[in-house]
This record gives sequence, C-alpha cells and structure tokens, in this order.
Amino acid sequence: MLFRMFFKEQLQRTPGRVLEFGCASGNNLMLFAAFGWDVTGIDVSSAAVADARHNLEGAANIIQCNLAEELPPLGERPYDVLLIPSVNYYLPRSAFTRLLVECRRLLKAGGLFYIRSRLPEDWRWGRGEPEGSGAFRLQCRETGEYGLLSVFYTADELWQLIVGHLGELRPVSVSGRASIIPRTGSWCTMPILSSGAGLLCEARSCEHGI
Repeated sequence: MLFRMFFKEQLQRTPGRVLEFGCASGNNLMLFAAFGWDVTGIDVSSAAVADARHNLEGAANIIQCNLAEELPPLGERPYDVLLIPSVNYYLPRSAFTRLLVECRRLLKAGGLFYIRSRLPEDWRWGRGEPEGSGAFRLQCRETGEYGLLSVFYTADELWQLIVGHLGELRPVSVSGRASIIPRTGSWCTMPILSSGAGLLCEARSCEHGI
C-alpha cells in the first residue's frame, strides 16, 4: 500500500522530507531515499536501527527511541510526509495520542499522513491478558509478538482520533472510499481501506495547515 501511495501521489517527482515512526530496518525509507528524499526514521530496536543505517548507507537520520515512553527531539522544520505504518498498535493509548499531537506539529501544510492500524476483527484480538480498553498483552507466538502490547481501534475510533488531532475534516464516502474535505474550503483526501487485518489511511492535510 505504501509503495502504491508513493507513486500515486507522484512523490518520486518532487523530493521532500519524510519521517517514519517505527521504521524497522528501513525498507519503506529506502524507497524515498532512492528518489532523493531527506529521510528520518525512529525505532525502539537497536538491531533494527543498525540495520536501517546499514541499508540506507548513511543517507538517513535513524534515531533509536521508545515511543511508548517518549518522543525524540525532532526540531521545528516540518515534514512533507509522515508515516506510521506499523507501530501505533504497540503503543499505549496515551502514547499514541502524544504521537498524534506531535504529528500535527510536524506535518507540513499540504503534507501527506499515512497510518495503518489493527481493527478488532484482527485474529490477535483477545489473545492475551487485557490491559485496558481494546488492549491485550499478547500470548500468541505465531508472529513473534509474545509478550507485546497490542492495542486495537475500531475504524470510527481511529478516524475520530485522527480528526481530533490532525484537523477539522469532513468525510464524504464514495464507493467504499472516503474523500475528506476540510471545513476551511481547502482540499485533502483520505482514502480508507479496511479489512479484517487493519485499517489503512492516506490523509493529505489542507494547504493552509491542519
């Protein structure tokens, strides 16, 4: 999905700045770097950070940080693209809210916001000890996530969180997808694709800021 979004939005034509929360070994950022983007990635794993630095051959700012506990200093210069493809469901709800607040500050007017999340329909739902609303300390070993926190959001709940922290947006459903028009009169789009495995959102902020 991220690969498709990259070329659909023609991001290869105009390099900018991209920040990925939960970058793992840097596979997503490698696509941006190949087209001249200024890339920054954050991950909790020292091994993943080392792999990302190796894979990106030093052409990236890779930061080790536990987002469940804190946010690293990221300066004042905004980013054209923010990516949260695989980390928000490992964060306590309070930490995810803190991250969204930071995204509002960091996302450039007209920038692109990309997030994937787990829905309650995901097969991991309930497979662990409950830890608050929609959250479980996983006890399944199939995916190597034993002992990890997994937080599940309904599509409506995730939508409200994004709208609440990234701006006043109004959804208009079109053939199972949602075109989002901010109340300022500027435009943005947020296609929503849902399945049992998760929810994918691609959201463009309005031109005059979020």
